[in-house]
Amino acid sequence: MRRSAPSTRCGSTACWPGCTQGRPPLPTTTAAPARQIVVLWASQTGTAEELAAATAERLGSAGHRATLVGMDQADPGTLPAGADLLFVTSTFGDGDAPDNGSGFWDTLAGEQAPRLDGVRFAVLALGDSSYDDFCGHGRRLDARLGELGGVRLTPRTDCEPDFEPSADAWLGQVLTALGTESAPTSPPRAPELTPSPTTARLVGNRLLSRPGAAKEVRRFTFDTRGTDLTYETGDAFGVRPVNSLALVDEWLTISGVDASTVVELSGVGGLTFAEAIHQHLDITRITPDLLRFVAERTRDDRELRRLLRPDNKDGLARWSWGRQLVDVLAEYPVTAGAEEWAGVLKRLQPRLYSISSSPLVDQHRVSLTVSVVRYESLNGRPRGGVCSTFLADTEAGTEVPVFVRRSPHFRPPADPATPMVMVGPGTGVAPFLGFLHERRALGHAGPNWLFFGEQHRTTDFFYEAELTGLLEEGRSRGSTRRSPVTSARRCMCRTGCGSTGPRCGAGCGRVRISTCAGTPRGWRRTWTVRCGTSWSRTAGWTRARRGRT
Repeated sequence: MRRSAPSTRCGSTACWPGCTQGRPPLPTTTAAPARQIVVLWASQTGTAEELAAATAERLGSAGHRATLVGMDQADPGTLPAGADLLFVTSTFGDGDAPDNGSGFWDTLAGEQAPRLDGVRFAVLALGDSSYDDFCGHGRRLDARLGELGGVRLTPRTDCEPDFEPSADAWLGQVLTALGTESAPTSPPRAPELTPSPTTARLVGNRLLSRPGAAKEVRRFTFDTRGTDLTYETGDAFGVRPVNSLALVDEWLTISGVDASTVVELSGVGGLTFAEAIHQHLDITRITPDLLRFVAERTRDDRELRRLLRPDNKDGLARWSWGRQLVDVLAEYPVTAGAEEWAGVLKRLQPRLYSISSSPLVDQHRVSLTVSVVRYESLNGRPRGGVCSTFLADTEAGTEVPVFVRRSPHFRPPADPATPMVMVGPGTGVAPFLGFLHERRALGHAGPNWLFFGEQHRTTDFFYEAELTGLLEEGRSRGSTRRSPVTSARRCMCRTGCGSTGPRCGAGCGRVRISTCAGTPRGWRRTWTVRCGTSWSRTAGWTRARRGRT
């Protein structure tokens, strides 16, 4: 493989041609760095990026020359010679690369990919095993690097959402493989990337859906006075819910587990099993591991074994629809103790929601737009989404554990004259309320187009009065068609903007396109394209056509 000599384009001797990241290497604790290491990241929501930064910082403190680079700023053919490569990546959609890693992956997976003979590497993959293709992109990246001749420093590690223990162990293995003399005797701990939540008071719970709507969509508002929480428009708000007491009681009754049995949870300590499944353990999701646990302990496991066959993922998905774990236990009774359940149940994870407000309007108010999930199980029992019903049923004035997740790549344009196109179907409109209020507060004169769609205008036109007011002010040109992505494509094709309203005019140059598919776990991304570009030729439209929105 041909390598270019190191340069100093971004002020770092570890940089290479093609790197425009502009970040110097993190400070080290020794005068003579032991190894040159490039930490490359690909992230959809920011978690992998933050973990990569923590990894680079730890490597620097251990005496290595560590450079942090996003995969969109790197070319596999121009990586520095002699450097070890560490990859930290999440998986997007059905096993795809995150947006900022797609170009790097396309090059690496192509027939003309450069050889990596002898290059040492390690991969840390982030994912969620409740999805079919768990850590799919990380697994494929690791395999491809090996096919191209790379040599693994340490085996790939696949992480669940509560990734800290696995990431700590991986980093410890990497430091050992690097022969770090100054590495601590115990595995180094990376900073906790899901911040310890503070509490904010829930002060608003407004129903946005109108009578007759098929969905229950609400706007929740939190008062952050007295906390150190700050945010920027486009950030996400994390909420740590608890399971409903009614579901906990039903779960204990059906499972037959003694609620007062004391169990040990890592990072929590000893507590009763009832407290554990109310506050810390996920008792709703059906995962393959849980089904195997049930199948090993139930009398008739034939149906469960059939569902768990590797070639029956679609059948498992259809069977799981409308069921929660408690429904499985009602159908397939098992005998298991509290400690066994505490060992197999996943941790209850925080939920992330796009922020629907701007701190320039009120820095102490954070608003969310949430679709509340309620339904009946197959046997007629009431069921619901853990966090959405937690918020909807919580009394006003309640202190709720929350945190802010930064989204530095999802922002309105900084240039006041840049036109902005926003595509937000359903609750995907959430961040764009904040975008519009931000631009109004700043006095930005650039035109804005919002494409929003839902099932029925009469019942599901969320924020109609607010958006109509903005439209009348001339800050936004709106479209409320049923198929927002199709409408946006028609608008963008050839002209860049304007089929539903006045065109940008000559010389507007570039247009900012932002999309959101509901929550940060869905599809949130921003592009800047040259006016006149057909959106059908961009990565954004390619993903939209594949059903990503």
